Amino acid sequence: MRRLLVLAVNIQFALSQGKLIHISERLSRENKYTCPSCMEAVIARKGNINTHHFAHKPNSSCSANEETMLHYFAKHYLASNKDENIAFQFPTSFFHTIKGISTAVSITAEIKYVPIRLNHILDYFSTDIEEGKVERPIGNFVADVLFTGSYEDSSEFVIEIFVTHSMEDQKRNYFVEENIPYIEVSPSINNEVISFFVTDMFLPDFIENYEKEIKDNLLHFAYREFREELMLNAKKELYNYDQALIQKELALLELKEDLDNINFRDYIDRNLYKKMISIPASSSNNFDSLDRVRDIRMKKRYLFCNNLFVNYESRILHSLLYNFMDEGIEIEALIEKNQTNNKNAVTGFNFTIPSTKVTGTVMKDILKDMITKLEKNKQHSIMSTKK
Repeated sequence: MRRLLVLAVNIQFALSQGKLIHISERLSRENKYTCPSCMEAVIARKGNINTHHFAHKPNSSCSANEETMLHYFAKHYLASNKDENIAFQFPTSFFHTIKGISTAVSITAEIKYVPIRLNHILDYFSTDIEEGKVERPIGNFVADVLFTGSYEDSSEFVIEIFVTHSMEDQKRNYFVEENIPYIEVSPSINNEVISFFVTDMFLPDFIENYEKEIKDNLLHFAYREFREELMLNAKKELYNYDQALIQKELALLELKEDLDNINFRDYIDRNLYKKMISIPASSSNNFDSLDRVRDIRMKKRYLFCNNLFVNYESRILHSLLYNFMDEGIEIEALIEKNQTNNKNAVTGFNFTIPSTKVTGTVMKDILKDMITKLEKNKQHSIMSTKK
C-alpha cells in the first residue's frame, strides 16, 4: 500500500506559551512554537529569499490547508487583540449619506471602504465587554468569536469569519431575532498585515449614529488619500475660470466696439418688420389684396381712399380701436369743443405705436446698458474671488 505524502502548509502564526504569535514579531530561540492546527512543533524561517513563515518539520502529518489556517488565525487574532487598533473595513454602500462623498469632493477615484475600529463597535453595544472567546456556543449555534461582558445580563457580540463560505441563514436569522449584534468579516493577509473586510452585519442603530461622526473624518480621509488629484482638479478649475473671464472680457470689448456699427434693419427683413409694427383693422375677416395708401379724401359725405369707396368706415374705426387696445397700445382721444352746441366731442385719436426713426437708437441704448451691467458684474465677481 502506497503512503500518501501530505505537504504541510507554511503558516504565518504559531502558538507559544498559550499566545498566538505572528512570524513578524520578535522571536526567541528559547521559546517553543507549535502549529495551532496539529499542535506539532514548527520552526521559524526568516531568510532573505522566501516569505517569512513557520514551517513544519519533514514528514509532518498536519493536514491543514491555507483556508483553514486563515480561518483559525483570524478568529484567535480578533479574540486576543481586542485592545489593539483592529479596524474593520466597511463598504461605503452601507452608509446612506456617504455614497456620494467622492462626487462632493470632486474626485474621480471611488472611496470603497470606511475603517471603523473594533473597540469603537464593542464600546457602543456594551461598556464591560471582556476579551473574546473562540468557538463559543450561543443558542443552538457556535460563534467563531464571542464577546460577553463580566455581568450575568451583559450584552453579547459575535464576529463570524468568512473564508470559504458565508454564515448560514438559520444562524443569521437567530442573531437578528434575538437582537444579538454581529459582524461577518472576510480576512486577508498581505505583507504581514491582516485586514478584515465586512461582508454582512447586524448592528442596530450603530451605522446611523456613527455616520454622523465620520462625515468630517471621511472628508479629511478623502483629502489625504486624493490630495494630489484634488489639487490638480483645483488648478484646472482655476485655469478654466480665468480663461472664461478672459473670453468674456474680450467678447464684451468686441461687442462694445461693434455696437455703433450695427444696423438692426440688416437683421430684420421687410415682412418681419411689417409684422412687428402692424395691427390690421377691418370690418370683415376676408380681403383680396393690400394696397399702400396714397390718397384719402372726402366726397360729399363719403370717404374715399385711393379713389375707392371706404365701406363701413365706422366698423373699421371700431375694429382699429379695439385691436389697438387688445395689443396694449395706449390710445389718447383728441377732444375739441363743438362750435355749434358748445359741447366737447372726440375729433380724433393719438396712437402710441413704435416709431421707425427711434427704434434702432433705443435698441442700441438698451444693449449699451446691458454691456455696462455685465462689466460691473464681472468686476464684482473678480473682487469676490480675491476675498
